[in-house]
Amino acid sequence: MENTGQSTIFKFGIDDATRQNFSELAQWAKVNAILAFVSMGMSLLTIIVASMKFFDSLDAYTAGTLVGGMIGKQLVVWIISLVLNIILHNAGKNIQRALVNNDQRVFNIGLNQLARYFKIIGIIFIVSITLVLLIFIIAVTVTIFNG
Repeated sequence: MENTGQSTIFKFGIDDATRQNFSELAQWAKVNAILAFVSMGMSLLTIIVASMKFFDSLDAYTAGTLVGGMIGKQLVVWIISLVLNIILHNAGKNIQRALVNNDQRVFNIGLNQLARYFKIIGIIFIVSITLVLLIFIIAVTVTIFNG
């Protein structure tokens, strides 16, 4: 039996080009997740510095209320981002590990994590677009009836 460059870990077979593509996909998934973690840290630092400068001139109650509101909203965004980027990083790590070790189970886990990541991003995008369109429709309606 001759070797055609296909791995036997996949029932449908996988050639070297496909293996290379999956390897690059996994690498870029991990890079994107790491850059997002760095961005989250910089965002946190920016919020802290900006709030210190902006709220120096306000009384303690007003400053506390504004900071609490900002941090509360930002916390929700950070948690969602953290979960998404952990999923993305793990997907890349599992796909790379599966390709190195010829492990079908780990490869499936990685692809399932990647699929979950894209599903969540898609849902967030649909909800965001829906909210923007709803706000736009409300703004146009208010403008027409008050015009």
